[in-house]
Amino acid sequence: MKRTFSILLICTLVCYNLTVLAQRSEPYIYGEMGGGFGTHGTGKLVMNMIFEGNNIVSVGYYTSSRRWSGTPPDYEVGFLSSYPRQIINMIGISYGKVFFTGTHGARWVIKGGLAMGEVKTPTDFEPFRSLLGPNYTYNYTIDITPGLIINPAIELPVGRGFGFSFGAYANINVISPVVGLDASLIFGRVSDRRTRSGKK
Repeated sequence: MKRTFSILLICTLVCYNLTVLAQRSEPYIYGEMGGGFGTHGTGKLVMNMIFEGNNIVSVGYYTSSRRWSGTPPDYEVGFLSSYPRQIINMIGISYGKVFFTGTHGARWVIKGGLAMGEVKTPTDFEPFRSLLGPNYTYNYTIDITPGLIINPAIELPVGRGFGFSFGAYANINVISPVVGLDASLIFGRVSDRRTRSGKK
């Protein structure tokens, strides 16, 4: 509980500072929602702010999962169920640079930062007879771990209010490192036709 409160407090302080910067520098502020594939299936929900030319700060929720390799070989999936999966949930804060191409608002975004969260791993598999469910029961162990988020991407605004992002994603941690590709919808103030080149 204390760790969760600390994470929420940090996110609140970051959001407050983003608001202050927004009032001073008229930045792009926009959300990012998407997912991808690689060593794990991934998903993310991120708030971004581009300010003072080409600086970017992000606060986001990142989730990843993969089919657990420690599942018994005779495990049978039941009705409306799936194979056990290892799940990673983290909150991260990133900083980086934006490189405007000058072509229809397209820009390269290179950012990375620190994250903190939990890794849930299936364990304690026990045989279980069931007509509709799986033939094993299991629990989860939960480990709290830091991570290093790396997320270079190219962003392609379609208009002032939305666009798309395509890039690579990595969550480097000591328990279950994640590497892959992702795609996202970006929405909010993603572009300004008067400043497509990044100049005010």
